[in-house]
Amino acid sequence: MCKVKKTIQIGIPCGTNSEMYVSFLISSIESTISGDFQHEYILGVNQRGVDFDRFKKIKNVKIVEDYQNSTSSKGHGHCLDLILKNMKSEYGMFVDSDVAFLEKSWDRILIDKLDKDCLMIGSEYHPADGKVVNFPNVITCLFRVKDLQDLNLTFVPELRSILPTEETAPWYGVSPGSSVYLDTGCHIAENFGRSGFKWKTMKIVTPRYKDRLPEMKFMKLGMRGEAYQVEGIPICTHIGRSLNRNFESDSIVISWKKRVKEWIDGKV
Repeated sequence: MCKVKKTIQIGIPCGTNSEMYVSFLISSIESTISGDFQHEYILGVNQRGVDFDRFKKIKNVKIVEDYQNSTSSKGHGHCLDLILKNMKSEYGMFVDSDVAFLEKSWDRILIDKLDKDCLMIGSEYHPADGKVVNFPNVITCLFRVKDLQDLNLTFVPELRSILPTEETAPWYGVSPGSSVYLDTGCHIAENFGRSGFKWKTMKIVTPRYKDRLPEMKFMKLGMRGEAYQVEGIPICTHIGRSLNRNFESDSIVISWKKRVKEWIDGKV
C-alpha cells in the first residue's frame, strides 16, 4: 500500500511590487525541495494593487484575501494571521517574498529538526538588531500547523520596546532589563515560552556583522542581504526591502539573483 505523503503549505505574504519576487522564490523552491512531501502555496494578499495574473502559472496555489487598512509591519502581521487561518496541513511555513532557497532537500533538513517539543524552526535576528534573539522570526520559518493554531495568537506586532523580566528574558534571548523591540512576530516568544514549546533557529550570516564573517559561504563581502544557515549549511537567503527595489533593474537585486542561480546550479 502506497504511503500518503505529508503536506507542507508554504505561506507567502504578497504586497505591492512582490509579484516577480514571488515567482523567483517559488522557482528556487521547485529547484531545491526534496519531493519527500507534497507541497502547496498559500499566497496571502491584504493590499490592493497586486497583479494576480502573475500567479496563474503557479501549480498548487491558493490565494487568500482580506483587505486591511494596516500597512508595513502591522499589515504583514495581519497577512500572516490570514495565511495561518487557512492552513490545514501538518507542516506550514511563512516565507517573505524576497527570499530564495539554496540547499537541496532543505525541507527535509528543517522538518527533521522538529519534534513533539520543538514547534518551530526559522531564521533569526542578530543581537545587534535590538529584537528578539535566538528565536525564529517570520522571514522564513517552518512549524507544526495545528499546534501553532491552537495557541490562538496573532502575529500583528505591538511595535514598542519592552524590558523583559527575570521570567521572560530567557524567551526573548536577552538579559533581564535589556530592551527588545517587538516587531512582527517578536512578541510570540512569550506565547511559546508560557506554552512550554521549544524552538530552533537558522543562524543569520551576513557581511553586516563582523562576528559572522568567518561563517560566510553563500554571502560574499560587499553583498547585501543575508543567508540563514543550519549547522553551517546555507538553507536560504533574504535580500530585503523588496517594496522599494525593482526586481529587474536594481543592481543589488540583480547581483543577488545571479548569486542564487549560480549556487543552485552548482557553479559556485
